[in-house]
Amino acid sequence: MSEHRILKLFFFACLGVFVLHFTMTLLHNTPEKYLTPRMESYSHLWCYPTFHQGWALFAPEPQSKHKRMEMRYYGPSGWSEWYRAEHICMDQHIRYRVTHYSKLCHVTQNTVYHLWMAVDHFDQQDRPAEQFYPQNMGYGIAMVLAENYAHHFLPEMEVHTLQIRLILEDPFELQDPEVIHFPTKTLMDGPE
Repeated sequence: MSEHRILKLFFFACLGVFVLHFTMTLLHNTPEKYLTPRMESYSHLWCYPTFHQGWALFAPEPQSKHKRMEMRYYGPSGWSEWYRAEHICMDQHIRYRVTHYSKLCHVTQNTVYHLWMAVDHFDQQDRPAEQFYPQNMGYGIAMVLAENYAHHFLPEMEVHTLQIRLILEDPFELQDPEVIHFPTKTLMDGPE
């Protein structure tokens, strides 16, 4: 093989990898409603190991679970459905871009981190959850956030009691999500 042919082959191989990478990245960032499940699975296989560091090339201890906080409220009409904390502020942020809602999304992420640290500390001690969590900062922050969300985003609902839970999901969806429930908090007179 001539040197010119090898260079040409190398050039087209690099171009092919570039086009493949660009296409898969574009598919990965495309909204799900525009993709078929097959296209989504191909882009997922290409982009997840590359961009989400599940294989720990640069990260010493990569995140092994996606964490999210959900909350629900008890009022005169009973328990509400579970609300995802980040969806509440993210919907408002998308609707009104030049407002404080983007900061609320960061607050929610930090709250989930502190709540996860509370779970980690709870696992290292021997007190029951009803004694441990009310004295823990992460749980306290999460309850204050849930209460503020109720007053700010659900003003028409009279809230007596609130409950939070932490959902731990496998990023590769190989396992069912783990749900950690926390003790309820009564805000005013009402049943728990």
